[in-house]
Amino acid sequence: MTETIPKCDPEEIRYSVKQTCDLLGISRDCLLRLTRKGSIARYKDATGGFFYYGKDILSLFDNAVRS
Repeated sequence: MTETIPKCDPEEIRYSVKQTCDLLGISRDCLLRLTRKGSIARYKDATGGFFYYGKDILSLFDNAVRS
């Protein structure tokens, strides 16, 4: 995971799986593992695609830095 705070909007902005991986500096597989573990919430849009909110990305980063 990246050592710098991800530059994302904590408001109700949606980030795709790719954008989330890029912001955190992790692979899609790693993001899926963290999602299944319950470390970050994943949402589904009307077309069935998955996305993440900026607030959840920042929360995951904060938790990772603290541990």
